[in-house]
Amino acid sequence: MKITTIASIYIGSYEICLKIQELPSKKIIRDVDTIRYRIEVGQEIYTREFIGSEKVDELCEILNEFYQISQSYRCDECLVYASSAWNQAKNMIFVLDQIKIRTGLSIQVLSNSEQKYLSYKSVSVMNEFPEITRQGCAVIDVGGRSLQITMFEKGHMTLTKQIPLGTLRVLRIMSLLRQKTGHPERQILEMAEKEMDAFRALYGGSKKIKHVIVLGNYLKDICMEELKTPAEVSFSEHTEYRTVMEVKDFETYMKQICESTIESLAECFESLNSNDPVFFPSMMMYYGLARSFRAEMVWIPGFSLNDGIAYDYAHRSKILSPVHDYEDDVLSCAREIAHRYQCDEKHMNAMEQFALAVFDAAKKTHGMAKRERLLLRTAVYLHDIGKYVCLAGHSQMSYHMIMASEIIGLSHRERKIIALAVKYHGIALDPYEELLEDISKEDYMLVAKLSSILRLTDALDRSHKQKMQEFKIVRKDRQLVITVRSENKFYWEQEKFQQQAKHFEQVFCLKPVLREKRM
Repeated sequence: MKITTIASIYIGSYEICLKIQELPSKKIIRDVDTIRYRIEVGQEIYTREFIGSEKVDELCEILNEFYQISQSYRCDECLVYASSAWNQAKNMIFVLDQIKIRTGLSIQVLSNSEQKYLSYKSVSVMNEFPEITRQGCAVIDVGGRSLQITMFEKGHMTLTKQIPLGTLRVLRIMSLLRQKTGHPERQILEMAEKEMDAFRALYGGSKKIKHVIVLGNYLKDICMEELKTPAEVSFSEHTEYRTVMEVKDFETYMKQICESTIESLAECFESLNSNDPVFFPSMMMYYGLARSFRAEMVWIPGFSLNDGIAYDYAHRSKILSPVHDYEDDVLSCAREIAHRYQCDEKHMNAMEQFALAVFDAAKKTHGMAKRERLLLRTAVYLHDIGKYVCLAGHSQMSYHMIMASEIIGLSHRERKIIALAVKYHGIALDPYEELLEDISKEDYMLVAKLSSILRLTDALDRSHKQKMQEFKIVRKDRQLVITVRSENKFYWEQEKFQQQAKHFEQVFCLKPVLREKRM
């Protein structure tokens, strides 16, 4: 059996991490080697909004060394990613060009949603993850610029939100407060509680969260002696990994850590860098978040973004089969957004049935695949959310609301495609020449196809009364024949259908025909 070996290099806010891993044809990926190098890229971007030449020199030197190490392991792939903080650097494209020239490495800069998705992928392979999410769970990913909170109920993702309260931001605030008060800890905790109060108001303060999964640096090493196996807390029979502890014990332990000195902690924990300025901000955030959620159990799996990169590569390369349904996460999160903005669920369900039937019947014509089918379903769920704000021009408002929302599992590009498809289901599609700075020609074609299907299928339930009890959609030569049964007259739907059919035919060279079959 061939074992694939990969190297993943992740450039975070304050360190570069190289991980060598073996990918067997089983669920678990085996770690071979891990090397970390501390470099303050995020702090420089956060304070100066660019990456200086000295930092670029240091980055290139370390990346060259890491690549040589990966070659010594004879890795099949070397994947290099940079955190979403790089998007804030005004000279990012020039830095990427210099790194490419000096090292030969191409760096993929992640969007926030892509970055959190990779972290989430590593967590989702936990044996206990299905049961944890079924009981109610919050996944908290603490980064340098922000933290991401993703909520689950009854096994489905319901909400994901980015909160601008990362360790680098907290560090800066602590430095300012220390000059004035000398003891900023209480103010930091109050700030964290304020952000969580706002989050609970959005999510629903009465909803019970039983489990919290926390991702972040140092936490696994710091808490290792306090952690228990799932079997020890009577959650499951697994005894091989120590990953969980009760929240009350976690709070007590984190309080002790926060009240200790960095020197005394460095003597106890070999992995701790005593010169790391973000250690205490991280610990204070973990402590404050645990208090805010009032959960019962806290899980600390110890996964890094490098692990998510490895699992994502293994899934895309079909080396490993996903054990979690990531498409369901996308759809359940989109439905929750639609519910939050009080969309008509019956209309949404009817339109989804029409849209998927059109997609499947015309698949030899439109050339789209399974992933585009997921984007279409997501667009159906979100196409009317703009009506929550305004009825006039709601499709354009929907565009802005989708772009401001986060759905883990969708890339920034895919979210843009969905938002534009929703926008143009309500207004005329702009010529490509007016959009070429925003999207590629291929993505423009995809927007045109998805918006055409949205227009046509929205027309079939224009009254939101679900007048068509039965329907059948088939392709016959150059026609898409839609046969419906209805007990009621549907003049409004017929009129709107004829209007949208013209646009559909222009895009697909396929003429939609609506026929009524008597009851």
